[in-house]
Amino acid sequence: MSQVIKVENIITKFGSKLVHSGVNLEVEQNEIYAGLGESGSGKSVLLKEMTMLLKPTSGDIYLFGKNIRDLSRAEMAELKQNWGVLFQFGALFTSFRIENNIALLLK
Repeated sequence: MSQVIKVENIITKFGSKLVHSGVNLEVEQNEIYAGLGESGSGKSVLLKEMTMLLKPTSGDIYLFGKNIRDLSRAEMAELKQNWGVLFQFGALFTSFRIENNIALLLK
């Protein structure tokens, strides 16, 4: 199997609040993982970091063997075309038609 995601020593801080302290994770192709934890424990933050929606304070994230810190905007955009993430709240703009919500993702 090939490695899809590798997270190395991720540290995430928001001001003085430490969210992640040395998170490590490897996900191989065709593996399924579940993130479990209390509300506010950093699950969604880590997912946002792995999908390039947030930058960690330090550490490295590799997608398909490439460090996301080294990717150009074009390479990031190309990778983002290959996945979708639906968060618990705020996933859709209720004032938009469904096709407009989808079109936003494709921009």
